[in-house]
Amino acid sequence: MRQIILYLWQICLLRVGPEKIPASWSFLAVFFGFYFLISGISIITSRPDLTLLSGAATIIIGSGVAALTVFGLLSFKQVANRFVPTLSAIFGTNSIILLPMIVTSVIMEQIDTGTLRLLIDATAWVLLGWWLTIVGSILSRAANISVLQGAMLAFLIEVMSLLITLTIFPLHQQ
Repeated sequence: MRQIILYLWQICLLRVGPEKIPASWSFLAVFFGFYFLISGISIITSRPDLTLLSGAATIIIGSGVAALTVFGLLSFKQVANRFVPTLSAIFGTNSIILLPMIVTSVIMEQIDTGTLRLLIDATAWVLLGWWLTIVGSILSRAANISVLQGAMLAFLIEVMSLLITLTIFPLHQQ
């Protein structure tokens, strides 16, 4: 397990790609399980208005949009056999990046204004940029596209997921 986490960290540092992750549905299930758990914590901290079922549905919708989009891209590029390692890498690295995002989200909830709030907000934006670059790099290596194209696709996946989930589970005005 330690080697897998270190390999995922190497992907986060843009040193390697998903090519050495086994094309195993079992691995994908484990990566998705960790992602589901960490995303659940993230949703609880960022959307306390959602029930556990709604939070789980939000994660499944976002994961489904990502899976369908990645499968579509890889099929279009005629490398669909790379789907499982690619999605495993995306779920695994997302799990790692979500951890500091949860911390920044919790801190931002506690701080209203000031320099510290700006610093934490900037940190969140840097983490978002890093995440887009990581997924862009994964898609670049898997589908033979540029990192920029991959990052733009990752952003599009996130926007589509957000729009779908906000349509189903709108924000409650406080």
